[in-house]
Amino acid sequence: MTQIEWAMWANEQALASSLITILGGILGISGSFAKWEFAAYAVAAGMVVLILEYPRSLRGKGKSTPRRLQFPFTFFLNKLGPLGQIYYFRFFFYLALCIPCIFLLPTLLGGICLLISSILYFVAALKGERWKADLPPKKEVKRTEFGTPPTMPPPRLPTVFATTQSAAVV
Repeated sequence: MTQIEWAMWANEQALASSLITILGGILGISGSFAKWEFAAYAVAAGMVVLILEYPRSLRGKGKSTPRRLQFPFTFFLNKLGPLGQIYYFRFFFYLALCIPCIFLLPTLLGGICLLISSILYFVAALKGERWKADLPPKKEVKRTEFGTPPTMPPPRLPTVFATTQSAAVV
């Protein structure tokens, strides 16, 4: 049986919780709640989590399906160094982010989802998993073994026949 990759679960959970937190924050701001500042905080926290969680990590086997347009976020997360790669940091960071979200009803569900993703990252960190960058493949210049490109447009005559005809014409 294969080993469970907890970081993949945590990544999907944190991505979903960021969207739920943003939506709850927008509802909290537009709903004229008394403590709308917590809703504004939830929108900002959800955007930070979305930026951190959008790029997928490489799996344990080294294969992964990248998300569309994830590579700019991957380069940003790579620049964070150990803070972006070690899951203990994400555990503490998301745990701290979810606490203010619990004080307002529209952001409560997003805060609880962020707490669950924080716990999943803690389990991934205990299992020894790390974030590995899934960088785009480098484009290689393919060298052809052919000589010079053809000078005449198609249809072209075979090279043996063309040389005999050109000699006959001259």
